[in-house]
Amino acid sequence: MTKIGIALAAYKPHPDYFYEQLLSIRNQEYQNWNCIVTLDSPVKDLRKMPKLESFLTDSKFIWIENEVRLGAKKNFEKAIQKVLDLHVDAIACADQDDIWFPNKLAVCLDFYKELPSLSLVHSDMNLLIADKISYETAWKLEKRGVKNSRPRHFIVRNMVAGCSMLFDANLARRFPVIPDGVHYHDHWYPYLAARYGRVVPIPKALYAYRQHGNNELGVTPFKSLLYVPNNSPGILEKCRANWNKSYSFALSVSQTDGPLPFLDRLVFIYPWDFGIGFLILGLINLRKDPAIARACFSRAIGKVLEIPSLIRQQRSVRP
Repeated sequence: MTKIGIALAAYKPHPDYFYEQLLSIRNQEYQNWNCIVTLDSPVKDLRKMPKLESFLTDSKFIWIENEVRLGAKKNFEKAIQKVLDLHVDAIACADQDDIWFPNKLAVCLDFYKELPSLSLVHSDMNLLIADKISYETAWKLEKRGVKNSRPRHFIVRNMVAGCSMLFDANLARRFPVIPDGVHYHDHWYPYLAARYGRVVPIPKALYAYRQHGNNELGVTPFKSLLYVPNNSPGILEKCRANWNKSYSFALSVSQTDGPLPFLDRLVFIYPWDFGIGFLILGLINLRKDPAIARACFSRAIGKVLEIPSLIRQQRSVRP
């Protein structure tokens, strides 16, 4: 029977939201799990909340207070590594303020069991706004191209939400450290699964994602290829930042898992294609996945802007 470890990284959780999340985990139809909660804030603060008392004494929940604040990525990295101590077969990640539907783990496991080793599944989600669950799903709102899940696609952008995924614990055993150039745990492990196993989307909402101002990343509806939010930085700076994210991710991959194929190095690391690789990849996906096409076009512009500094940087590291 597959044992699941749930990695929950928390920081000053809202007591009501946290209670609802923990209760939804406790009430899963599939019960062969343990949950490690790594806290970036004092556990004594939780002991002051009477409604959380039963979870603090429940043996299925294991509470660990960090000695220093780690931040979201490193806190999840720690939680993921701690669940490995429980000899789990698969790992799910949980945010501190969502609500899992009772069949979440069971449905994820049904899909996961059909896949080769080192694979990952992830589901769609409903939005939870002002305590009301929307019937529209995040994938529909974002026009999320969940079928574009080859390693190259993940270097362009991520489309897996951490709180939706269940993945082979051996990925975390094989790659225990999330590189500095990778910003989120739920970008790193989907990439690795795409590289060594498979990434399979589950076309069903299995939880309610609480959308509020404190989200690390929120759900943003896709409007058009040319849409720029009013509160965003200048368009050129945004393109530059997007390119640098993909460049840093690609460097991290090459330093951790060996060199990328030449064409990927040309697109993501070397300056010599002048952004044409991103442009071609965007055009290929323009109709079937406009969101990734937009991401590619943005990075093509950003790469052109960064070519002078990229050339200087690469010359400086030559022997």
